[in-house]
Amino acid sequence: MKKNIISIFAVLAAISAMTLSCKPDEVINPDGGVNQEQTPGEDTPTTKTVTVSVDFTSQPFTTDLPTSKKALSNVDFVLSQNEAEYTFTINSPKDKNCILLGEGQGFRMNADGSSNSCYVKLPALEGLKLTSVYVKVSNTPGTGKKLYVNTTNDQATAPIMVSVADNDGDENISAVEAQEYTFELSDSSAGTQYWLCSPAKATTFTTWVLTYSE
Repeated sequence: MKKNIISIFAVLAAISAMTLSCKPDEVINPDGGVNQEQTPGEDTPTTKTVTVSVDFTSQPFTTDLPTSKKALSNVDFVLSQNEAEYTFTINSPKDKNCILLGEGQGFRMNADGSSNSCYVKLPALEGLKLTSVYVKVSNTPGTGKKLYVNTTNDQATAPIMVSVADNDGDENISAVEAQEYTFELSDSSAGTQYWLCSPAKATTFTTWVLTYSE
């Protein structure tokens, strides 16, 4: 009888030791492993993404684009969207050749012969990286062939991304019917301003879609 009582106390002591060795937020598995419990109410982390869309089938900005041919020299246009405001700086200095066309045809820009002259400074968002630039251009033959995205309008600096027509086969660039371009920026920096450049022929844009992520 005495031996049985001693055995019972030994078992109870072993159970107590196991209980003390288990932290409050851990669970002992039947096979002896330990799982970390998720804190009640704890959410899975999410990545913040912001999409900014510009539709040139109508006036997209708070200040109207010209509807008669005009030169634009580093003019700011503000887009109000997502309960925020985004500033696009447009430079298309060729005399009388910058215009929002009628009947939903899009917005035309044209270089003046200088390779660095025709561009759009895209918005920079604090804490977010520009990860994708989607551009749709009109059906005009040859338009958009020289489009590229860079941290400058200087064509002498190697562009981060150039359009399909100039770099056929680049896996980071996609085109649909040679009129839709998606520029994927894998090494962009948060809060940095990027430029959409068209250094050659006239380009008529119908849509821009910018994607920013943490």
